[in-house]
Parts: sequence; C-alpha cells; structure tokens
Amino acid sequence: MSLIYFSLHSLVLLHRLTYSNDLLNLWLKQQISEPTCALAMTQIGNLAIALRKLLLL
Repeated sequence: MSLIYFSLHSLVLLHRLTYSNDLLNLWLKQQISEPTCALAMTQIGNLAIALRKLLLL
C-alpha cells in the first residue's frame, strides 16, 4: 500500500510541476492573464491535496 501511495503521489507531483511550468510559460508569453494563471495553479494544488487525503483514507 505504501508503494502505491508513493507512486501515485510522485505522479501527482510530477504532473503538477509540469502543468505549472506550462501555465507559467503561457503567462510569460502573455497568452493568459496573471489571475487566470494563479487560479489554475491554486486548483492544481487543491486537486493534489484532495488526492492525498483520498489516499490516506
């Protein structure tokens, strides 16, 4: 169970970092606004926290 948790947690973090980088690149290129970028990054963080809580049940 611990190995499954660690694997899923790693995947979530990797996806979060990759998606965050994509968002930051779009914002730097002025393709999305700063509030949109911040909101999306907050939602990614909330999703990661929710997944972590589900895995700990």
